[in-house]
Amino acid sequence: MKQLHSQYPDTLSLSLSNAEGSTADAIYARPESPACNPEAQKVGFEIAHVHPEDNSLHMLLSPADARAVVEAGWGRRFVDASSVPPGWVSSFQSWHSSYY
Repeated sequence: MKQLHSQYPDTLSLSLSNAEGSTADAIYARPESPACNPEAQKVGFEIAHVHPEDNSLHMLLSPADARAVVEAGWGRRFVDASSVPPGWVSSFQSWHSSYY
């Protein structure tokens, strides 16, 4: 995350995850950036956070990229899809069907 932020400091910021109760690292889109996905506002501009206990990552992608991740078997749509934008997915280092 730090490396990604260092490459795009005008577009991204790092902080603790609001979605995870400040228990995980997160990447936030800077709302003033012209590159900011309009859907990011729906999740408080938090576009990714890590779950260190299982090496999973929740992230906001474009709908097309989210579909590609799901179809490739690299992740799943968020469990409660009605509470997040359509590009919000869970991705994980290795597949564990028991995760859900």
